[in-house]
Amino acid sequence: MYQSISPIFKLENPEILPPALLDTLKELHSQYKSLKDGVVANYIPKLTKLNPDLLMICIVTTNGQIYEVGDFQQPFTIQLIAKVFVYGQEAHLTPLTPLSLMDIPSVLIIRW
Repeated sequence: MYQSISPIFKLENPEILPPALLDTLKELHSQYKSLKDGVVANYIPKLTKLNPDLLMICIVTTNGQIYEVGDFQQPFTIQLIAKVFVYGQEAHLTPLTPLSLMDIPSVLIIRW
């Protein structure tokens, strides 16, 4: 279901994202908006009521810059983004080796 995506930018200063990032996010959104793989999880009742065609991509920097495209103003449940926080915590706690780097996606896209 997931595709390997090459890194988009090599950042000299991760606090200042290049202006082209928003354009890249728009391209990614356009590319993946029509993706219909997978099924809506039915073990959480609220998830069954959400529109599976909604897609948003958002990056928030540590200094508060927000880059967002897609259906970002739609409400969604915390279960849908909890994996992002678990992923971040695991990435922080686990030393990265060349093998583990191959298993980590460069871009995280959340569909709800």
